[in-house]
Amino acid sequence: MNKTNTHDSGRVSRVGVSFLFLLSFLVGCVFMYFAFPWATEALHDHDESHSEAHEHEHDHEHEHEHEQEHEHEELLGLSVQALANIGLYVEEEYTLELSAQDYVATTVFPGVVSYKPGRSLVDIPSPVDGVVTKIYAEEGDLLYPGAPLFEVQPTHKEIASCQLELLSLLQKSDVLESERQRLGNLEAGIAPKSQREIQLQIQENNASIEAQKQSLRFLGVPLKVIEETLIQNRELLTTLIVRTPTVTEDGRSLAINVGSSPAVENTPLSRDARVVPILEKLSVEKGQTVSLGSSLCAVSNLSTVTIEGRGFESDIGALNAAFGSQSPIKAKFRAPGAGTEVDTIEGLTIRSVSNRLDETSHTFSFFIELDNYLLEPESRGEGVYKPNWRFKPGQRCDLEAPTTTLSNVFVVPTSAVAQDGIESFVYEYAGEEDGMPLWRRRSVSIARQTTREIALRNDGSLSSGMRIAKSGAFQLYMAENSGEGKLQSSCSCGDHEH
Repeated sequence: MNKTNTHDSGRVSRVGVSFLFLLSFLVGCVFMYFAFPWATEALHDHDESHSEAHEHEHDHEHEHEHEQEHEHEELLGLSVQALANIGLYVEEEYTLELSAQDYVATTVFPGVVSYKPGRSLVDIPSPVDGVVTKIYAEEGDLLYPGAPLFEVQPTHKEIASCQLELLSLLQKSDVLESERQRLGNLEAGIAPKSQREIQLQIQENNASIEAQKQSLRFLGVPLKVIEETLIQNRELLTTLIVRTPTVTEDGRSLAINVGSSPAVENTPLSRDARVVPILEKLSVEKGQTVSLGSSLCAVSNLSTVTIEGRGFESDIGALNAAFGSQSPIKAKFRAPGAGTEVDTIEGLTIRSVSNRLDETSHTFSFFIELDNYLLEPESRGEGVYKPNWRFKPGQRCDLEAPTTTLSNVFVVPTSAVAQDGIESFVYEYAGEEDGMPLWRRRSVSIARQTTREIALRNDGSLSSGMRIAKSGAFQLYMAENSGEGKLQSSCSCGDHEH
């Protein structure tokens, strides 16, 4: 019992001493704070100086690392031959100078050239039932208006019987006319009854002749052929000549022309003629039997063609707005004889918009009229050439219709931008080293993209006056990633104008 009391009193004594020591320390701290304020200020200033020194040292290290990183910036360098392989020719202008501008954003629609209904393509029918005995032209030939195309021998029995009847009536008409003249030479009052009878017979005969002419016309024989061959020459019609259509009064379309003589009746064509007939398609062969109205050939006149564009259901509003305001449409064709060159036709307008939506593709058509022109002719002999139209049916193009306007953007060709997932890059021209062009990759943001050009946002990554590779950006990007391009470390290499 005594031991336990002794142990407890010792523990209480130690706790009391600890408490008194802690209390003394706190009292001393309070006394120092109020009695010596300069000591606390000095301590605080020391801490701040130490913190500022540490921050200054950190900033200095960061700037040093940034300068070191800039000094060791890696630029892509490719040989002149490698650049030529991706379409960047050193002897030509292979960079593009950027310039911020306002850009009219357009929607691109696919288009295809087609025949203009009722004008571009004329079907030449057979005038009668018969047999094709001769063909004068071949597909693709230039046709002079009035020149013969086919000889067709009529085989319809009614044509033969009508001709024979008409020739008989014509001979009877000659006999009656002679008899009328003979009676007219007699003295007055002699045979007046006979004169009246002759006059009546002449009228009846003329009515029969007119009926036979109408019958032949109904069977397909042109009135001009009836007048020239049967009535004037008094010959039996054995062959009909189908000729090249003649130009109508409006000067832009063709009219069917049929005759009975194979003599050529060429009408000279000038290079600026608005109608240039070409034999587009032969539908028959020599010796083939044809019926009245069946197709012999198709003759084209491509001086005016139609572009048929296709749009999706969501584009109807924009196209109707362009149609209503007659906004100018651009048509872009691949230039003849060039790989990447493009012919741009501006100032076109939409002629009509289809009211029918295709059930399968959910697209609709709209139509634009386009004036055509001839390229340099292909000579086939003196005074003979085969015309070559610039725009041909089936030829494809891109139609650009304006939609919105973007301000302060950089417009570059599509090939000047490399895209990898959500990232896009251009390659800035960074001067030359030992005759080797150097390139610096820059990330960019795309505001609008079409198949031929891209509008880049002016967000600080690019600036006006900067020069970039005008094409081949994706190839440059692949070369950089694969290591095929020679990487040049640049520490003092500045940009140079090209």
